[in-house]
Amino acid sequence: MTNPTTDLIPIVNNPEGKPTINARDLHEFLNSKQQFANWIKNRIETYDFMEDSDYVIINNFINNSRRGPKVIEYHLGLDMAKELSMVERTEKGREARKYFIQCEQIAKGKDTTKGSLVEQAQMFLKVAQEQEVIAEEQKLLKLRMDAFETQSDSTGGFYTILAWSSMTKLKIPTDMANRLGRVCSKISKSRDIVIGKVPDSRYGTVNSYHETILKEIIGVGSMYDE
Repeated sequence: MTNPTTDLIPIVNNPEGKPTINARDLHEFLNSKQQFANWIKNRIETYDFMEDSDYVIINNFINNSRRGPKVIEYHLGLDMAKELSMVERTEKGREARKYFIQCEQIAKGKDTTKGSLVEQAQMFLKVAQEQEVIAEEQKLLKLRMDAFETQSDSTGGFYTILAWSSMTKLKIPTDMANRLGRVCSKISKSRDIVIGKVPDSRYGTVNSYHETILKEIIGVGSMYDE
């Protein structure tokens, strides 16, 4: 089978043996219209990615001279690469996210069947989604019940992140849901859109956001349905 690191987007292991990608390669593959420097800085700020945790910065000095100009390279972990691909909400973004999931499975020693890269990516995406559902279902069952109370909110049109993800059939892991909640809060405040509060037995209260914000930031599921 062809090495997946050369099929779509180059992947290399960092000194600790963890797979990473160069953000410039991902930016080029996604066909983003934004200039690279603006694109990566905006994504890091908007989605609260952390240096040395989600990514590392490497300064490449031109002509090997520290007195000369330098190019800043961002090396991303696969989790950050997957999230950046998902938030693009394009076909290229979907393709990249599936590819990274496949690479993770291969790195973990999972068996791969013969067939095209697309077929393998689809298989691994399905497995990953099923594993996420099983792992989160029991832990989040009570939280889901609380979150669904927002759907009968008298003001209408407000949902928690979890309620919205359940309603639109999007499988969003807990850490990503927390990050998306911070983004929704930031944008709601910048537009003077009220943020609701919903009673929650686990956290006391959780935020709910207007559906226009949720559609813009998270989507309605169609981009991620198989």
